[in-house]
Amino acid sequence: MIRSSRVRRGRSLRHIALRLLKKPVYSTKSGQKKALRETIKYFENHRQWMRYDEYLASGYPIGSGVVESTCGHTVKKRMEGTGRRWSIKGAESTLLLRSVYTSNDWDVYWENHRQQEQKRQYGKILPLLACSDDFFKNKAA
Repeated sequence: MIRSSRVRRGRSLRHIALRLLKKPVYSTKSGQKKALRETIKYFENHRQWMRYDEYLASGYPIGSGVVESTCGHTVKKRMEGTGRRWSIKGAESTLLLRSVYTSNDWDVYWENHRQQEQKRQYGKILPLLACSDDFFKNKAA
């Protein structure tokens, strides 16, 4: 049985791979040995990013549960349902807004959107009129 503390330190998988490589030749095929060597090399090359014990101590999640939960909350609940059909463009637009909303960035997003639209539509005219940005902001509110 693999101890979870060793997995969190990024050591167990390498240890298992090395043990399998040392098995008698007849029990491990050459393709398996090659895959094990590549796996060992991967873990050795990426060891600096596999400090799971430190990540857990700092409060970072190391599993995929948080991401899967977010996908279920943000994507699935909005996109699936009786009679719902989406084009790619419509789905992307809806998911963008849903992500902005669930991230609590709604007001910041719309302020930025307003500024970008103002620049796009009136960027050349405003300097000529000597109107401040506040004029249009107050008028929109």
